[in-house]
Amino acid sequence: MPTIPPFNPELQNAYDYQLFIRLKNQIGFQKSKQYMDWFHSEYPEKDPHHPFGSIGSLKTTDLACIPLSRIEHESIEDEYSFAIWNLPLVFRTMFEYIKFLEEQCQKEK
Repeated sequence: MPTIPPFNPELQNAYDYQLFIRLKNQIGFQKSKQYMDWFHSEYPEKDPHHPFGSIGSLKTTDLACIPLSRIEHESIEDEYSFAIWNLPLVFRTMFEYIKFLEEQCQKEK
């Protein structure tokens, strides 16, 4: 049975950074007014945070936004580790939106 090496924060940080860059390069820069309208109605007390940041002044896709309080949003220091750590929240928020869209389609039938 393979042994698990002890946790090394510097090495983990390097892995997080590599994964962050790979994801950031793949997710794109899609803007979605419809998604942001849904986001603000679903999370009226939260700020939408783009965990994969931006390139220049262009934010990465709105579809990967996660809800954060203003304090959480302003206190992020390590963007790439934060993004990797919060991938489950990115997926959960996207799945909530997909469920919302499916419910809208059912209502239209």
